[in-house]
Amino acid sequence: MIGGGAIRMALGLMLLASSALAETPQLALVIGNAGYAALPALPGCAAATQAMTAALQSRGFDVQSRSDATRGEFEGAVGAFARRLADAPGAAAVIYVCGYAAGLEGRAFLLPVSAALRRDSDVLGQGVVAKTLQDLLIRGGVKAGLVVLDGVAQPGTAGSVGFDRLGEQGDGGAVALLAAMSAPAGDRPMPLGTAVAAELSAPELELHALLQAVRQRLPAGDAPALTMRTPADAAWLVGPPALPPVPQVTVAPRAGEVAPPGLEAPKPEAPEAAATATEFPDESRMTDLDRRRVQGALATLGYYSGRVDARFGAETRAAIRRFQHEIGAELTGRITPEQALRLFAMAR
Repeated sequence: MIGGGAIRMALGLMLLASSALAETPQLALVIGNAGYAALPALPGCAAATQAMTAALQSRGFDVQSRSDATRGEFEGAVGAFARRLADAPGAAAVIYVCGYAAGLEGRAFLLPVSAALRRDSDVLGQGVVAKTLQDLLIRGGVKAGLVVLDGVAQPGTAGSVGFDRLGEQGDGGAVALLAAMSAPAGDRPMPLGTAVAAELSAPELELHALLQAVRQRLPAGDAPALTMRTPADAAWLVGPPALPPVPQVTVAPRAGEVAPPGLEAPKPEAPEAAATATEFPDESRMTDLDRRRVQGALATLGYYSGRVDARFGAETRAAIRRFQHEIGAELTGRITPEQALRLFAMAR
C-alpha cells in the first residue's frame, strides 16, 4: 500500500504544479519624455522607450505607453495604471520612465515635458514625485514588480537628485528598483533602458538575477549613479517555469502483498548512489557522476525536468536557484558542497 505521506507529497506537488500553471496578469506602464518645451530634446529616451515597449510586449505584458506627457497626462497615466493593478491582484508589473529628473531636499522628481523650472522650488508644482511609482507597486499587492527610472540631468546641473533615497526605503515587498542618472546621450538610446530591454529576453525573469545582469551589462561610464533595490525574497516577473509532471510513486509491497497494477517495486540503487554522503566536492571538482547525482536529486524533488547528463546548463542553474530559494540561500545558481548534501538528504 502507498503510505499517507507519499500521497500527501504527491498531492502537494500536483497543487504546486497547477498553481505555477495559473496565468498571472502582466501589466506595464512605459512613459518616455523626449520633446521638452523648455529643455533640449531627448531622442535617446524615445529610442529606449520603444525598445522597452517592444521587449515587454514580446514577454506577454499588456503595455500602457505614453510619450511626451505633460504633468496632467503623466499623473493621469499613473492613475489609470493604478486602477488596472487594482483589477488584477497578484499581477507582475513593470514601470519604466525616461526623461529629465530633478531633486529638492533629498526628494526625486520626474519632469514632464511641460516643465519649465525657473527656481528649484518650481519642481514641487511641475514635477512628479518618483517615490509615487515605487509606492504604487508596493501597495498594489503585486506578485513581482520592477520600477526603472532612466533619469537625465538637466544641462548645467550636477549631483544626486535623490534616487539613492529610493533604494534606502524599508520593506518593499516583491518590488525591485533600478534608477540611473545619466548625461544626455544625443541620439543614442539611454543605457539603462537599453540594458533592461535586452535582459528581458532571458528565459526566466527573476528579479535578483535580472538586476545583477543589468548591472553587469551597463558600462560603468554610462551610468555613474546607478541605484538598485532588490526584494527580500525571490520574485519572478516571468516564471518560474511550471514544475514537471508528478513522477509515479513506486513502493515495494509488504510481505505477502501484491503490488497494485502500475506500481513496480523500486530497483536497488547502485552502490555509489546508495552510499550516505559525508562530504561532497565543490562544482570545480565534481565528476560527471557527482553532477548527475545533483541533477537526479533536483529532479526527484521537482526542481528539474531536463536530462540527467552531467551538464550544468541554463535549466540546471535555474533548478539550483529554485532549490536555493526553497532553503533560503543566496540565489547564485551554483550549488555549494553543503547545499548538495542537504539536497541529497531531502531527496532520499
